[in-house]
Amino acid sequence: MILDQNSIFRNGLKLMINRLPDCRVIGMVKDYEALKKAVVFDKAFIVLMRLSEVPENELAICANIKIFCPQIKVLLIARGANITLLVDAVAHGASGVYYEHFGFGKMHEALTLISEGGYFFDKGIQN
Repeated sequence: MILDQNSIFRNGLKLMINRLPDCRVIGMVKDYEALKKAVVFDKAFIVLMRLSEVPENELAICANIKIFCPQIKVLLIARGANITLLVDAVAHGASGVYYEHFGFGKMHEALTLISEGGYFFDKGIQN
């Protein structure tokens, strides 16, 4: 499930993910309210959410997702990532942070790890 206000970003990410083996986008929503209406409770899945320049809103949404439906995993997509962001992401219930410039292979690695119950916090993220 992709959560982002920008439809061009959502569609591009969907195309990219659907090309990965064993990955499929089951829906796209523009905000948290639409996500709550779209959640399938009997399925565990991953919500991908892009962080803005000021990520507090998205981190709060991440925490709400984990309260609303704890089996859902959240992968945050960041334009720039640092240790502080990683700590905040974990504190708000994220299963990973994907730096959008990591490339296609890292997205597959992140989705695979998270779908298997793991976490994705890449070693390439700077202090």
